[in-house]
Amino acid sequence: MPETSGVYTIWDRTGQFLYAGRSDSLRTRLNSHSLGNRANDQFNVYIADRILLVTLTPDQVTRIGAGKLRFDELIRKYIRTHLDFRFCQSNDAIALEERIRAGQWPSGKTPTLNPLLSP
Repeated sequence: MPETSGVYTIWDRTGQFLYAGRSDSLRTRLNSHSLGNRANDQFNVYIADRILLVTLTPDQVTRIGAGKLRFDELIRKYIRTHLDFRFCQSNDAIALEERIRAGQWPSGKTPTLNPLLSP
């Protein structure tokens, strides 16, 4: 993974386009996402709130509430088991990310978790 700036997309293993982002350091950002920590990482909050929360069993909710199970661990496991990251280096990452989030790229898809609704 390069340390340079660029744009990345995140896909689940079924081919659903979930998220697009940009960073001045692709290595640092994608490593942060793969850790599963919700603190200071909007992508991980999206995974927690919009994908995993509805799958928790009553026992898991009880264990999380009691401090016996870390929700961030479940997020990390989900990310590492179900998601793939794609990236490209770019000198104009802001514009490229906006076009991708707006669906203005060859696939025409917008990300499920962070689409750009008004480019």
